[in-house]
Amino acid sequence: MRKKYVDFAREIALFYMFFQHGVLTVLKQSENAGVIFFLNEIVPFCSALFLFLAGYSIVLSLKKNGVSSYNLHNFTHLIKRGVVLCAASSVLFFIENGFQTPDIFLTSGILNTIGIFIIISSVFLFIPHRRIFFTIFTISATIVYVYFDLKETYFVPFNYGYEPIFPTILFGFIGITFGLFADRIEEKSKLEKAFYLCAALVGVVIHLAFSFKHGFLKVFFTEFGRYTVERIFSEKYLFSSLFYGGREYSDFQALIWNFRTNSFFAALGSTFFLIGSLYFMEPFFKKYLPKKIFIPGKYAFINYFYHLAILAILTQTSGFNSLGKYQFLTLLVSLFIGSYIISYIAEFITKPKKTI
Repeated sequence: MRKKYVDFAREIALFYMFFQHGVLTVLKQSENAGVIFFLNEIVPFCSALFLFLAGYSIVLSLKKNGVSSYNLHNFTHLIKRGVVLCAASSVLFFIENGFQTPDIFLTSGILNTIGIFIIISSVFLFIPHRRIFFTIFTISATIVYVYFDLKETYFVPFNYGYEPIFPTILFGFIGITFGLFADRIEEKSKLEKAFYLCAALVGVVIHLAFSFKHGFLKVFFTEFGRYTVERIFSEKYLFSSLFYGGREYSDFQALIWNFRTNSFFAALGSTFFLIGSLYFMEPFFKKYLPKKIFIPGKYAFINYFYHLAILAILTQTSGFNSLGKYQFLTLLVSLFIGSYIISYIAEFITKPKKTI
């Protein structure tokens, strides 16, 4: 049985991506103010939640037969999923930015980061004492990331590139480590409730510390918690150049943000708080809310492509950053509604047929 609070958390991350990508591509930058500006500035939380859930969901998917029963079949399934995500990310990157190397292969997008994480984890799950191993590995990798960030040493694909692999991938490893420890606890027991309560409280403490230092959630803001990645790409390798050759090409700039150490830990705190809090809402979700409400979270991968396709069509027909505030909000609501429609269709297609 699916955990509704997990699908709900995934839905929050998904719809937040709808919002963020919409702000970047179709909203007039002069309209990026007020609540829209604030929500766009705290977007690092979204990436953290998305990767954490990718790791946490791996453990949940294995729990049916017990995590200890991990075998070659599970391994093959995860490898296929990881490769598909990496390939899909490269395709999306090619459509938007062309054949720009090495980014198209190594740092093409968040789907690529998730895919790499899944492939690595599929191997690591064979290692004995996996809880201890994932804990040591995750802490060690985090220390390495923090060291390079504090030294302001950046290189592709580690912490530089169109979608740097670190530290985003660390949230995935934290998610799978979190899930492996939760798996050892009896479901619905007092110990399980204490475990998730502690996670939520750790999140609160982390945010209180950063709020006292920077102000409420301002640790995510550009001036406090991010650095800018600058990538210079050539128009020669754009997808459109395949149809319009024989002309002079120039370079264009792609600016992307990445976490600094403080926003990395703040995003982790937000994720712990949300997952810990939503865990306690599961009885309410099951009793009072139909599962259809959570269906976009179940089909997050399909919805990710759906919203990018709509935004790509809009940018090609209306141009980048061409919508006013109310047009943007109307588009956002339409994307949310469309997400449910796409998810219902996917549910109908994938639903097992009853045999007579």
